[in-house]
Amino acid sequence: MAEHHPTPPASSASSAASFTDFDYHGNHTHTLAELINAIEADTNANVVTLSSGLRTHLLIYLRDAQPPVVDVNLMVDEAVKVCEAAAVIEATHKTMLNIQQGRRRVNPKCAYRVDQTIHFHAGCTDNKCHEVSWTP
Repeated sequence: MAEHHPTPPASSASSAASFTDFDYHGNHTHTLAELINAIEADTNANVVTLSSGLRTHLLIYLRDAQPPVVDVNLMVDEAVKVCEAAAVIEATHKTMLNIQQGRRRVNPKCAYRVDQTIHFHAGCTDNKCHEVSWTP
């Protein structure tokens, strides 16, 4: 199910990337609900919050939210789109600065996705924040 030993981030990952506590790649975690269930099984604690990103920590899931979250997968898609749009804007800005300085353009990194892996922070009832990488 989950690999419990830390693995180094992919070489194209941001320098802000750190080792993850849990890596989930396909198998039984095709949806966010299955991911949350897997995290809870591995930590023996309930996931209270789930936020995305290596830097921005956009809130994706909040247990007992009012109104309840109906389709959390749509929230993930929207959060990733926002992060990717921000990365493109940042890369465009850096490209303009680099061109002015005679350097080459900056390729926008697909924000917080490395080879289709999405990074999360899972806040659990065990009072720990677990770093999670997920490839749906």
